[in-house]
Amino acid sequence: QELDGMFDTLHDLIGKTLRPPLEHDPLPTPDGATERLRYIAEVHRLTPRQTEVLDDIVAGLTNKEIAARHGCGKSTVELHITNLFRKLGVRSRTQLIAKFWSL
Repeated sequence: QELDGMFDTLHDLIGKTLRPPLEHDPLPTPDGATERLRYIAEVHRLTPRQTEVLDDIVAGLTNKEIAARHGCGKSTVELHITNLFRKLGVRSRTQLIAKFWSL
């Protein structure tokens, strides 16, 4: 448990150094990601917030960073992610990202 806390602290420090949180500013997306995101949102009937969370996950943000960007709690982000898993038929964040890039 102590190791988890240290990992979170280290991750936070590295994240702040590499990329300061940009509340409500769009993150740069790889080529094709915007069109792909629109397509997936339409086909899988994602809510606007689920679409934003999916975009943030693909951009590499943690649940904590996503919560801060959208002004909500980490548990709310986890609920959105659970719904994304269900709608896209995946069981992990890795599968979600892989499916995003394979559709």
